[in-house]
Amino acid sequence: MVMNYDRPFKMFHVNEYMGGYAIKIIQPYINDIFLMELQQILDDLEKDESVNIIYFFGNGNVFCKGLDFSYIVGHNTDRVKDQLTYGYSRLLYRIKTYPKFVVAYIDGKVMAGGVGIACVCDYLMIGKNTAFQLTEILWGLLPAMIAPYIINRIGIHRFHVMTALMKNVDSKTAVLWNLADEETEKIDDSARKLFLRIRNVPVSAIKREKEFINKIQNDYSMNSEELSKVTCDLLKNKGIFDNIGNYVQFGKLPLER
Repeated sequence: MVMNYDRPFKMFHVNEYMGGYAIKIIQPYINDIFLMELQQILDDLEKDESVNIIYFFGNGNVFCKGLDFSYIVGHNTDRVKDQLTYGYSRLLYRIKTYPKFVVAYIDGKVMAGGVGIACVCDYLMIGKNTAFQLTEILWGLLPAMIAPYIINRIGIHRFHVMTALMKNVDSKTAVLWNLADEETEKIDDSARKLFLRIRNVPVSAIKREKEFINKIQNDYSMNSEELSKVTCDLLKNKGIFDNIGNYVQFGKLPLER
């Protein structure tokens, strides 16, 4: 490694880990600072040609819980909703096409947009306490921006079940469904084995392979703007926004009103 990474961030902590860099998500809600800081981290780490792998970790028993409703309610303008949804969509596409091998480890709760971040990683390792859940429909929203990435892993019917029923997918089911690649309680051992398999692969080869695999899969870049618009338009719907506002201000779910 050629970088001494010591930038201070509010939402993330970055350190050297197992032949690459670990990005720890300190604050699990996606807002403007989250997007800005993570894009900056990805910019910085991309410059290190001596490293071909990065890792995402959660903080304790939480990985990421999706969009920050408090931020959306507190900044109730169409401009903010546009920036957040389109910015999140661009982040997903960037991670999916990032020119290094991207690994995530989860051992806790991951919800809504956090499931999207997990699914755009190249390899997903999970612990026994992991639980995935798509909760968007509770508010009248749809997991539109993350749909192609999740469907690519588990298929459209299982995505439909997760969406419509808000099914809580545990670690065993996640591996069975291909939502995750490996269940492990020894993350350092698993990460070391993974690194040993990839350490001699040139960064240029990883970039080329990922470009190739993304071309023969769905063209994620074609629909990302359209999918962002679906979520953005729903956030601008008064009834849906009132549902979110009541939850943020009073802790009331839509069915409790």
